[in-house]
Amino acid sequence: MKLPNPTPAALNEALPDSPIASATRALPAGAWLEEFEVEKIIGEGSVAIVYAARDRALAVRVAIAEYMPARLAQRNDEAQVTPRTSAQADAFAKGLKTFINETRTLARCDHPSLVRIMRLWEANANSLPRHAALPG
Repeated sequence: MKLPNPTPAALNEALPDSPIASATRALPAGAWLEEFEVEKIIGEGSVAIVYAARDRALAVRVAIAEYMPARLAQRNDEAQVTPRTSAQADAFAKGLKTFINETRTLARCDHPSLVRIMRLWEANANSLPRHAALPG
């Protein structure tokens, strides 16, 4: 039996037994993502973990959103974000594509109420897209 693909609303439902930004899901403080150094977790939703970080090249603070869907993803020993099971791979890939497309859409917006997207990149075997934004 094939289960239906999760809807965006279903992916945004909270997991009652999931600790916020558990150690196995989040990057640790001090982790480096290219020129960005992770300082701390500032939020976690059902689709992404948001970190406060410092751009060491420009000496500015940024926020980094990492695709990490709570129901679908896990972090392996190499820090790659992967589907929890092979059965979830398709939903994971579709969510990843949506995350990237939404980031690109947001990057085209220019409004004082929105964060400014500075950069989008994928790392760790195409499994770990992130975007960096200046605080609004």
